[in-house]
Amino acid sequence: MARALLRRLALIPPTLLGITLVCFALLEVLPGDPASLRFEGEGASPATVDESALARFRAEHLLDQPLWKRYLHFLGPFDLSPQGPTWLGGKGESTFGGVLAGDLGHELLRPSVSIADELVERLKITLPLSLVAALVIYGLALPIGAFLALRRASWAARVLDGVLFAFYAVPGFWLALVLQATFGAGGLGWFGVVGLHGRDADPERGLEYALDTAAHAVLPLASVIAPSLAYVARQMRSSVLGVLDSDFVLAARARGLSEGALLVRHVLPNALTPLVTLAGQTLPWLVGGWVVIETVFELPGMGKYAYDGLMRREFGVVSACVLLSALFTALGHLLSDLAQAWLDPRVRLG
Repeated sequence: MARALLRRLALIPPTLLGITLVCFALLEVLPGDPASLRFEGEGASPATVDESALARFRAEHLLDQPLWKRYLHFLGPFDLSPQGPTWLGGKGESTFGGVLAGDLGHELLRPSVSIADELVERLKITLPLSLVAALVIYGLALPIGAFLALRRASWAARVLDGVLFAFYAVPGFWLALVLQATFGAGGLGWFGVVGLHGRDADPERGLEYALDTAAHAVLPLASVIAPSLAYVARQMRSSVLGVLDSDFVLAARARGLSEGALLVRHVLPNALTPLVTLAGQTLPWLVGGWVVIETVFELPGMGKYAYDGLMRREFGVVSACVLLSALFTALGHLLSDLAQAWLDPRVRLG
């Protein structure tokens, strides 16, 4: 078990390395120039942009350098910019930098903003929303899936299964827009649809501020929960049906075990084991899957940060968000494998 854990941990760094390399290569082929956006954003037209200032900006941020050098600068641990060590051709103002040195750098268009600090602030929004969504998804999906399997011939189960299939088939962005138009200010006006707080929300008013935050979080959470709930519930249904058809369940029924005891002792414990693997993949997917929802509802989370960075050609921001999402995914898979080995002796012994 320990050797398997060490092998999995050893695979994480090269996996992250490959993901960041692919991300850099894809960003390279995107149209647009961060330097031009930087100067045009200050109100200058392309015809009046100072070419010397443009060249200095590109040189300062290595935008005029080949892909491999920019990637090594992002990776670290040495600073390859003009401010780097003298033995690398820099001015000697900075020696270390990059991911391996614990430095994600600063934004191109907002040089005073640290990408790492901004990510921490954005994760304070995305992580709690993801945790709440995961708890709601599994808290509802497990009993719903068990009900669908145990009462599969009833009309209620068929109707519920149809509703879940519809939720699973609906694109998340379309559902978000429908909920926004129906329950937002342009419709019934029940919930906030822009940001996490109202314009007049005051943090010093504890309960009122918390209720306002909850009202703004309902629709984004519903947009994320509905498709995932449908998927997990249908997976739970399939898992329970598979266990019900097992030989040991038939043997337990032949011994006269009641349906309630059979369900609690044999069916649910064995049906939950495959769901553990799925649970380890859900939270990373939720953290990285908020891009569309946060953009629709203008939530200042990590997904919105990655989207804005892509639109502004902030390659460092996009790469940092991809790296963090990949790290969450790798750790989620590792934890799900460990939990499955703990629950199932066959996996642990293997």
